[in-house]
Amino acid sequence: MLVCFASEKGGVGKTTVAALLAERLTTLGVPLRLCDGDRQASLAAVAERAEGRMPVAVEVRPPEFPALAAAPGLTLLDLPSGIGLEFNTALSVAHHAIIPVAPSAFDLRTLPATLAQVRRAQELRGGLPRALIVPNKIDLREPASKELLAALARLGWSVSQTWLLERSVYRRMGAAGLGALPRGARRLADDEVAGLADEVLEVLGVGRREEAA
Repeated sequence: MLVCFASEKGGVGKTTVAALLAERLTTLGVPLRLCDGDRQASLAAVAERAEGRMPVAVEVRPPEFPALAAAPGLTLLDLPSGIGLEFNTALSVAHHAIIPVAPSAFDLRTLPATLAQVRRAQELRGGLPRALIVPNKIDLREPASKELLAALARLGWSVSQTWLLERSVYRRMGAAGLGALPRGARRLADDEVAGLADEVLEVLGVGRREEAA
């Protein structure tokens, strides 16, 4: 099963969400592979310094994406921003697409383009990839976050019920993952990521400590 992290817009948190989920799923004992399809290789850098808290991420290119989709087990694939070769190739073979979105006018403006490409792929592939939008950098004290959540509710797409809030701890996780920070500093973030991971596992139909089919 191939799960890609995709968005036309940069800065929405694709790599952060991929790293957080990879770290949590590893803790739960879910077998997975981690792949970085972005030439900047940010996810690969995080995984390399994570000291075993997530798998080492293999750098891959679009010609390799079909093999990732055909391989047994669960593979998480981080993509670069933009609607390009990596984005379109991944949508043509992935089983699921996780789409982070942050509260800004630019994100709301570009999200329809991302979803249009996903819809086009679904029409060609009989419903795949299944999409899950993940609200990120949410601060309910700010109107922009409320506007984003209201807009997502109107779209009719699947939206995670667990949001990643605007937390300094996510910025501080740096290039080693959330688990590199002291437990006290990351307590609330850990609970938040755990909730999101449980929701994602349910969407994927994957059990803890079970091989993903």
